[in-house]
Amino acid sequence: MHLPELTDAEESSGFAAVPLIQWTTDPMTWLGDGRPVTGTGVLRLRDIAAAAESIGVAVRRSLLTSGSPSS
Repeated sequence: MHLPELTDAEESSGFAAVPLIQWTTDPMTWLGDGRPVTGTGVLRLRDIAAAAESIGVAVRRSLLTSGSPSS
């Protein structure tokens, strides 16, 4: 089997077209070098909406309270 030699631009373009790479780029960009967490190691409430948005999930702002969700 002979595989053609690809340029760096062709490799980057092909890599960027992979769905897993497309899905993870925004969260990794949002995360950057890290985000502050609470003493128990979870995201702070004020960061949850942005984290969710980076993976294409909408969060109702009314759910982002420090109390328990009401039924």
